[in-house]
Amino acid sequence: MIRYFNHCCSSLRRRLLFLLIFYFTISLCIYSYELRLHFANSSIRNGEVVADVYVSQQLPAEVVNYVQKSIVVVLSYRLELKEKKFFFDRNISSLYFNRKIYYDFIKEEYVIVLSENGKEVRATDFDDISKYIYDIKNIYITKSYDLNNESTYCYRSRLSLTFINAYPYLDIFFTLITPIKYRIKWLYSQPFKKASIH
Repeated sequence: MIRYFNHCCSSLRRRLLFLLIFYFTISLCIYSYELRLHFANSSIRNGEVVADVYVSQQLPAEVVNYVQKSIVVVLSYRLELKEKKFFFDRNISSLYFNRKIYYDFIKEEYVIVLSENGKEVRATDFDDISKYIYDIKNIYITKSYDLNNESTYCYRSRLSLTFINAYPYLDIFFTLITPIKYRIKWLYSQPFKKASIH
């Protein structure tokens, strides 16, 4: 019994070692695409602070190909407004929203679902709806009275990507590959004062 248990443990260790080597090898071979969400502009409208963001690079063609092959792509956006402090920045507001992208084979259309309002945007050409991915305007941040004139603020932003598929083995594949191939990078805006927001 003990010999059998040791044999099973040894077999499990070999499999884990193989997976680690496989994962490391892929990470060296795959060209990584760095996901970047940039802060563009901020303004105050009707007592509310709103902001614009943009994605500087187009999605790789392979991502569009995945969509065409019935794989759902979810782009997750995160935008934070922080008050600069000596040691730790204070979080004023955190915004999360996403774009769910899939292909409707019946109507032969690309579909983007906007998480803010559940609205669906459709087009037969992916480029016709890409503006909803790359250029997002008038994001509500907070009320203007939450900011004071003396403090210094900055925005922090990031973009992440997830693949959703009906086949479990493909989900495992994408779970392993996505963090390597599509890397997340936090970006910071230039520090600013409330008076500079127009």
